[in-house]
Amino acid sequence: MAAAKPVSSPRNPLLREVRRAIARGGLTSAGCAVAETFHLLEEALQSDCRVEFVLAAESVRTTVESRVRPLAEVQVLVLPDSLLREVAATETSQGVIALVRPPQWSLGQLFRGASLMVVL
Repeated sequence: MAAAKPVSSPRNPLLREVRRAIARGGLTSAGCAVAETFHLLEEALQSDCRVEFVLAAESVRTTVESRVRPLAEVQVLVLPDSLLREVAATETSQGVIALVRPPQWSLGQLFRGASLMVVL
C-alpha cells in the first residue's frame, strides 16, 4: 500500500469526480465504480476488480489501512470525517469509499463453457 495522503479541500478534482459519478449513478470519467461501505470494499478486494483509490475518513483510517495493506497498488486518501460525509451518497456513511475498476469481458469469455446468460 502506498503511503496514505491527506485531502482536505472539497474542490479536490478526485472528490469532484466521485460526486459526479454518484449523482449520475454511473462510472467516473476514468471508468471506476464508486463503492461505499466496508462490505463493498471487502468484496472488491476479493474479486477480480482493481481498487484504484480508497477514500477514508480520519476516524476509520487505521481500519482501512489494515485491510488494504497487502495491496501495494491501492492509494488511500484520508479525509476529515465531515468532508467524507459531504462526498458520500449514503445517509450514514461508514467512512470509506472505494473507486473500483470493474472487469471487462470479451464476448468469447461470456459464452465459454456452460455459462448462464440473460440478454435484454
